[in-house]
Amino acid sequence: MLQRRFGIALRGCCGRYTSSRRMLLQKIIDDIAPVNLIPSRIIVVRQMGMDTERTQLPCSSKIDEESSTLYARDELIPGPKMLQRITDDLRNKGTTFFLPINDENAMNSIAEPLRNLVRQMGMDTERTQLPCSSKIDEESSTLYARDELIPGPKMLQRITDDLRNKGTTFFLPINDENAMNSIAEPLRNLVNAGVRAEFVIDACVQRPQLLRAFAKRGTVSFELIETLVDSCAMTFEDAVRIFATYTDELLGVEAESVQKRLNVLVGCNIPAGRPLGRAVRKCPAVLFASNPKCMGVVAESLSGFFSRGQISVLVANTPHILLSSTDELEPKYEYIYFHMCIEENEFGTCERWVDMPLEEIMMRHEFLLKTGRYTTPDPKRPQFKMENPVLKRILDTPDANFATEVAGVTQEEWLIFKGLTEKISRQSDMERPFERIKPSMRKAFERRRKEGARKEAHIFDAAANDER
Repeated sequence: MLQRRFGIALRGCCGRYTSSRRMLLQKIIDDIAPVNLIPSRIIVVRQMGMDTERTQLPCSSKIDEESSTLYARDELIPGPKMLQRITDDLRNKGTTFFLPINDENAMNSIAEPLRNLVRQMGMDTERTQLPCSSKIDEESSTLYARDELIPGPKMLQRITDDLRNKGTTFFLPINDENAMNSIAEPLRNLVNAGVRAEFVIDACVQRPQLLRAFAKRGTVSFELIETLVDSCAMTFEDAVRIFATYTDELLGVEAESVQKRLNVLVGCNIPAGRPLGRAVRKCPAVLFASNPKCMGVVAESLSGFFSRGQISVLVANTPHILLSSTDELEPKYEYIYFHMCIEENEFGTCERWVDMPLEEIMMRHEFLLKTGRYTTPDPKRPQFKMENPVLKRILDTPDANFATEVAGVTQEEWLIFKGLTEKISRQSDMERPFERIKPSMRKAFERRRKEGARKEAHIFDAAANDER
C-alpha cells in the first residue's frame, strides 16, 4: 500500500540516487506513515525538487498540483521562516505549536534537524572552497519563470541573458532545435538526478566554462560528474563544483581515465565512497594531474617503505603523494627514517614531507640538533625519543614560527643558520647531501655512527690534554 501511494515520488527521486539516499527517503516515509502525513510527505518531496516525473520543476517556484499551496522562497530555507510556515499550516489544521520566536539560538536549534535533513537529501551542500552555492541566496530577489526552470531553450536563454548582464556573450543556435536540445541534455540530466534548476542556472552563470563544456561535450561532461557521484559518494552539486573548477583538465582525461586514477587510490586501501571523496577534495589534481600507470608505480613503491595500513593513512592525509616520483620520495624517506630515526607511523600525520625539499628537511634537523632540541634516538635509551618533537611539528610548522616554537631560539638565529648552510651547500661538490643507507645495512650504519662519535670524543680529549 505504501509503495503504491508513493510510486511517483519514489521513482522520481530514486532514479539516479545512491542506495543510501533511497534508504533515507524510505526511512522518512516509514517514520511518518503511522501519523497519517503521507500526502504531506509527497508535497515535501516535490518541493525539494525530487519529483521529476511530473513537471521536472524544482522546489522554489513549484505550485503543488494537488494542494495548490504556494511557498515563498525564504519558506523553503531551513530557518525561522520555514518553522513559522509549518506552525501556521498546523494552526490551520487545528494544532497549535508555540515557537520561541524572540530566542534566536532556540530557533536555530529547532531548525537544525530540518537543515540536516535537507543536506542529507543532497539538496544543500555548501562548500566555500568550491564555486556555485546550492543555497538559495536570501538577499537575492531573483525570481525565475516556470518555463525557465525546465531544462530547454528558455533555461538556456535565461543563462545567456544573465551572462550578458555580467559582460560575457554566449551565442546559442536558437533556430536549430536539435542543437538546442543537445546543449540542454546535460542540464536535463542534472535536474532529473535531483539537482535544483536554480543551482544549475547559477552554476552556468558563475562559471561560463561549465556552459561551454555542456554545449561542446555534454555527454562526456555528465559522465565525469556521474563518476564522481558514484565513486566518491558526492552529491551532484559537489561534483558539479569540482567539474566547474577543473573543467578543461577533466575534459582532457575523460571519465574512464578518471575512474582508473580513483582505482589507484582504492588500491591504497582508501575505501570507495566518502573516504575516497575526502581524498579527492583534499587534492582534486589526483583526478587528472598524472597518469594511472605512474600513480600505480608510486603506490607500489610505497609498499617497500610502509605497511598497508600506514599507506592507507598516508594517502588519505596526503593524496598528492601519488603525484610525486619515486626518485624524489626515496631520499626523503631514507633520511627521515635512517638519519633522524623517526618511525614510519609518524609519516602519515605529517603533510609537508612530501613536498618539502630534502635540503630543507636536513636543515631543520641539523638546526634542532645544534640547539639541543633534538637527540638522535638510541634503541637502548628510548626516553630521548619521547623528548624529541614529532615529525609533524618539525616539518609542518611554518618557517616563520619554526625557530621560536620548535627550536626555542630567535628568528634571527634561524635565518643566519639557513644562510650559512645554503652557502656551504653551494660550495660543496658532494653528489649526495647524505650517505644513502640500504635497509639491510642499517645496523652496520648505526655501529659505524657510534664508533665515529666515540672516536671524535677521544681525539677531543687528547687535544685538551696536550694543551695542558
